[in-house]
Amino acid sequence: MNQYFDHYLKDTERWLANFAYHIHVDFTYFLSVGITTLAILLLTISYHVIKTVFTNPVISLRQD
Repeated sequence: MNQYFDHYLKDTERWLANFAYHIHVDFTYFLSVGITTLAILLLTISYHVIKTVFTNPVISLRQD
């Protein structure tokens, strides 16, 4: 498995080296995207939990 991964990385690096323009992708980009995604996830779940907590169960049961 490790040999396949090493071979894949070498092929990918060789393929990317043929492009005229190169960019540097820093780890902070991935970190900021991850933190933003987790923040949106937390806000969405919190909204739905708070909305459910303050909903009157009698109204919900009458609609069924």
